[in-house]
Amino acid sequence: MAWAKRCGTRVTFQVAFNAYEVVPRMYGVKMDTPESDRLWASWLKAVAALMRELGLGWKDWSIEVWDEPHPKEVESLLRGLRILREVTPEMMVTVPFVSQPNHYPLAELKRVMPYIDTVYFHDETYFRNPGYHDYIASLVASGKTVYHYTCSTRMFEDLDREFRQNAWMAERWNLGGNNLFHIVDAQGGTGASDWKAPMAGGLLYRSYGTFVPSVRYMALRQGVQDVKYVAALKKLGGNDRVTMDSIAKAVRLVTENPAGGDPHLADKVRDKVAARILTLTSR
Repeated sequence: MAWAKRCGTRVTFQVAFNAYEVVPRMYGVKMDTPESDRLWASWLKAVAALMRELGLGWKDWSIEVWDEPHPKEVESLLRGLRILREVTPEMMVTVPFVSQPNHYPLAELKRVMPYIDTVYFHDETYFRNPGYHDYIASLVASGKTVYHYTCSTRMFEDLDREFRQNAWMAERWNLGGNNLFHIVDAQGGTGASDWKAPMAGGLLYRSYGTFVPSVRYMALRQGVQDVKYVAALKKLGGNDRVTMDSIAKAVRLVTENPAGGDPHLADKVRDKVAARILTLTSR
């Protein structure tokens, strides 16, 4: 925390993954029993006490109650969430909802959503599925913190669709943030040199005490830079409806570029955004 303050940034922490399932398993207790309910409640109180002892407020950390729950597990998920809200009502809760075929019907999402502070929706299953668009938009409008995430473990995904569009999706939907699983998977301690090893989804290669970025990582970084250009144009455009409408159309164009589509589309859009910024700043 002191490091973050010196750097002028804010760090938050997450207790993960899959806490509701892992806690009883650690103690050899069967899930969804009176014994596991007592254990879960006791563990939640202990974690909250530890975080207070470390000087962390409720907004400084969260707990991932269940990692990508299957729809058939919705009653177990609700059971764990209800106990959490009873014993630690201020605790920040996150739940990621996964890709096909384990997508949640809207009716089930609406049952669990009141207990969740930050929800992660998978890219393909939810954000690319028109059947969920109105619901996601309503959650964002209501103030719910919604994240977009992808979690491929393949090295050969489409660079634009899977990585460069990641940040653009948050821009399009006005989201609280983005997640991409995962950053690095090379094994070994200090001094390890695994940069020649193929990844199992990680975006960075280990190289002794530092890291070597992959092409996938650079595509992700390009997307972040892209939306910084968009943010700059938004600031300059202000209340100019023509400019703001053009931005919305550009963002939609990029995020609807399919896998195997024009690999240079984001570059073309960013060039136009940059040109517009130069025009406005030269006036």
